[in-house]
Amino acid sequence: MAKRIAVRAEALSTSIINGLQKAREKLKAARQSLLKALYGSKKTEMENPADADPNNDIAAPKGNTGPIGTTNIKDYSEPGTGTGNTAGDSLAGDMVCLCAGQGSSDGNRQKYCSKTAIATLVDNSDGSANTKSMTNYKALKTECGKLYPTGRQQTTAASLLAASTAVVSKLGNNAYVHTGVVSGADKHTKSRVIFGVHTLNAGNEPKCESNNASPLTQDSMGVCVSYFKRLETENKIPWATHITAAAQDLTVAADIFSQTLSNIAKLDKLSTEMEELLLLPTLISSQNQPQMKQDQVTLHEAQQNKCKNPPNKTAERCAAIDCDYDATIAKCKPKAGTENTAAGEGERTWGKTTDKCKGNPQGECKTTIVSVKGKNANILVLSSRRNWLLRLLLL
Repeated sequence: MAKRIAVRAEALSTSIINGLQKAREKLKAARQSLLKALYGSKKTEMENPADADPNNDIAAPKGNTGPIGTTNIKDYSEPGTGTGNTAGDSLAGDMVCLCAGQGSSDGNRQKYCSKTAIATLVDNSDGSANTKSMTNYKALKTECGKLYPTGRQQTTAASLLAASTAVVSKLGNNAYVHTGVVSGADKHTKSRVIFGVHTLNAGNEPKCESNNASPLTQDSMGVCVSYFKRLETENKIPWATHITAAAQDLTVAADIFSQTLSNIAKLDKLSTEMEELLLLPTLISSQNQPQMKQDQVTLHEAQQNKCKNPPNKTAERCAAIDCDYDATIAKCKPKAGTENTAAGEGERTWGKTTDKCKGNPQGECKTTIVSVKGKNANILVLSSRRNWLLRLLLL
């Protein structure tokens, strides 16, 4: 029985260790997918070494070049191709296009994503979008940290997918009719895959360009990103794909962790079974000891009685009945070594008892520590329903 319990316990322990390792691997994979969603093709240039640890918050990006690699921001927000470092490549790049105006004289350039101006934002003017995108991303990261402090929101598969779905569902929703609603199926198609505010007019295609003092009063302009070329070429938005991958890894990690908790509970139960099994022989032995009759005299009592009242209390008389003579009181006394008898080859220590527990093994009185010593083994059982520590120490 004990061997079967030990085998089951070892199997559960192995499963727990392996489960935790797999869960860690999935969490690390999820973090990598989230970094790809955040930085896109600029991940290697912008991520910090500590960012790989899912227990760490993602730090401020390194380097001077931001998520937009081109010098002109419109090459990212309104691209001519659907691959590489263009709209949809990264959340950081898309966010910079959405929240910072391109025109240096645009009075609203610092508050497209907030009710009040974000003073640290700079205009995304042509010629330096790569460095300005870093300045603006850091500014936006700081502002987002104020809205969502560390620990306020948990990163779960459900929360990631909900956020991604919310963004995609807003595509084409912020069209602003300037001259008139666009005509032609192709123009409608392009408007429906634009994320952000943009103007419409009957004669021109909608575009995500904002190099103007007042872009939303102009034809075919907008503070936005166009996914038209990206979807036409790849039929997907890269950052959304990476978020889906991260959510899948988090789901697997959560399932593994749930199973691991179940195995820990099973192991806890096994420790209780082992504890009871180890204590059972001792409990049975103590209960099966032969009961003494009321008038039965023990060897110790007999030794005490024969030395108690000899007729002649002299040294010679005491020696004759196998007792020692105590000259100070002129009486016989039991020989040294016969005052107590051994309990046997083994020794049981049940710990401190109270009157309530007297006569019973302390295991029956909610014993906390029980030690059983014998010829072949020393068994130490730390008995606690909240602590599954069980050790068998062989001599």
